[in-house]
Amino acid sequence: MAWQDEGGSLRNGPQSAGAFPGPACYKNGNRTATNTDANVVLGRLGTSLAGGKITLDPALAAQAVQETVAAPFGMELHQAAEAVIAVANANMGNAVRLLSISRGYDPRDFALVAFGGAGRVAWSGRGQGAFDSTVIVPPNPGVTSALGCLLVDVQHDFSESFMADASTVSPAEMQTAFVLMEEQAVERLGS
Repeated sequence: MAWQDEGGSLRNGPQSAGAFPGPACYKNGNRTATNTDANVVLGRLGTSLAGGKITLDPALAAQAVQETVAAPFGMELHQAAEAVIAVANANMGNAVRLLSISRGYDPRDFALVAFGGAGRVAWSGRGQGAFDSTVIVPPNPGVTSALGCLLVDVQHDFSESFMADASTVSPAEMQTAFVLMEEQAVERLGS
């Protein structure tokens, strides 16, 4: 969702309208602009999704972009929608940098896979910074996210802060805290 931070800058996410209420154009009461609303305003999405099961309301999308971005930032409607998408693209580009360049990998050496419900729209050549990578868009990018959830190894990490003065803490106190965390892990394995 698009929003204005305390410094007056346009931000995008990490908040999400989710599937419900979803973007303003879903007609479920959300009035804050989302990437979907911006794409509807820009004509990048039709009037329905999910094989016609979800109809989109361009007027509600325009109203959300107008109220959330255009009016507060003194922009024209289409300029505001482009700004929402530009910030989203910058966020995605930063995520790719974090996973690649900051670890010593050149993203141009890899193909990027556009997945998620908006994967096809998000990575459709609208500039992700300096990335000249090949982009693979699966036939059903939304299913790719669900498939990933099904195929990933399940892992549970447990941690707990333990604040104590190192010169006075007893090993028994530390062991007690560890045993409680271990009991949580064993309980999780049993469920």
